[in-house]
Amino acid sequence: MVKNRMLIIIGMIVLFHSSIALAQITQPKLNHAELMKQFLGNWQTELGKDTLGTLICKSFYNGFDFYFKIESKEKIIFEEKTLTGYDEKYDKLIKLWVQSEKPEFGLVAVWFSSPKVCEEV
Repeated sequence: MVKNRMLIIIGMIVLFHSSIALAQITQPKLNHAELMKQFLGNWQTELGKDTLGTLICKSFYNGFDFYFKIESKEKIIFEEKTLTGYDEKYDKLIKLWVQSEKPEFGLVAVWFSSPKVCEEV
């Protein structure tokens, strides 16, 4: 009888600890399109002496329209236009960009690995 109780207690302890370990490993699914909304609006930052970076993000249908520029001494030295939308199949945001420095465009995958960390490849 004591042996059975001991086995039950040991089994419960193992089960409890394994559920804690699984809870720490399993991450909730992040809503990438919803998290991208935190960029909506006009943003400006000082990048150096007399150099400003400006980011403007607007909703565009079910995606996002970004415009980024760097100005130095009130002259634009870099511009980038980006359209970003959610790809349900891959659970990633797809970003298409074109910038002033190169007459070409790029395509990257974007996703959030946490609510405050956004990654691009």
